[in-house]
Amino acid sequence: MIRPELMTPGVDITPASHWQSGEASFKALTKIVDDMTQSTTEDYGIIVETQNGLRVFAITYFHPHTFMLSGKDDHGNEACDLLHYNQIHLRITKIRKEVGTDKRYGFTLNRE
Repeated sequence: MIRPELMTPGVDITPASHWQSGEASFKALTKIVDDMTQSTTEDYGIIVETQNGLRVFAITYFHPHTFMLSGKDDHGNEACDLLHYNQIHLRITKIRKEVGTDKRYGFTLNRE
């Protein structure tokens, strides 16, 4: 809390905690996945992968700064990465899909 004698009348101060969160990362991720899904035709899908090869099926954002990425590793095993928002490095790819599968291959975004 800012001491009243240090405040300038008419000036609102945004707390640092607002800028030090994963909110912008979550919004950007949501936007790119939604944009790519909407611009994708029925014969293409969206794949989300991490740097270490995890094919991501679900991303859960735990406010203010933690992401849980759930999916399958290179060997088909269920796996999960728990990351601080500044560690996320994802590849989002539009690929030709098999007939009858969902555009997002079951990919979901969640907020806790």
